[in-house]
Amino acid sequence: AFTQGGNLITRPVRGGAATTLATGVDRGTPGLDWLADGTILFEIDDNDRLARMPADGSSAADTVVTLGSLRWAHGIEGHESALVLRCPGCDLGIVDLTSGEVEWVLEDVARAWYVPTGHIVYVRSDGAVFAAPYDAESRALGAIGTPLFEGVRTGIGWADMVVADDGTMVSVTSPGLGRTREELDCIDRDGNVERVDPEWPAVDLDPGLISPDGRRIANGVDPEDANV
Repeated sequence: AFTQGGNLITRPVRGGAATTLATGVDRGTPGLDWLADGTILFEIDDNDRLARMPADGSSAADTVVTLGSLRWAHGIEGHESALVLRCPGCDLGIVDLTSGEVEWVLEDVARAWYVPTGHIVYVRSDGAVFAAPYDAESRALGAIGTPLFEGVRTGIGWADMVVADDGTMVSVTSPGLGRTREELDCIDRDGNVERVDPEWPAVDLDPGLISPDGRRIANGVDPEDANV
């Protein structure tokens, strides 16, 4: 399952036709999760609704809960609940998928996952990773998380890390802690790398466009870096 152009789409891994299940899906951070019960959690773009629908398209999507600035959703298998993240502030909550009630449990979280060992693994905005004990039956989160490691590349409401059900973690590290800083490089067809302008300060950049004459670059800059 994936999103494209505001649509929720499924297709077989090894070929076959794609099926559009829903339209109006959030184009930025859809918080997509395919649950073991055959339903998919996703974010609808109008006023940040977390929705759920069967992966076979047998019925329309039902709204689970409406949250301002929803950025992420991750189902807790077998317990009719899910982790949700809202930003700014990046608060982590646990939502009851039946009633839609949300309990907010942590602040300053970039991403989080539940693992069957009975823990919630989460990344703070500074790139530090923790594991906190979690009782899925009572939905009680332990007060103190155990530090695991640091240096995961993060941004507002996202982290370059994934966690598998068996607890295996894969992450992209950042040279420094906290939000990653970026610079523009040019790479030729032989793999040679050249910095566009060594005097540029490191800033958060969006994907750029090169002018037709190849002499200029247009790029979006994070508002907090607008003075550079």
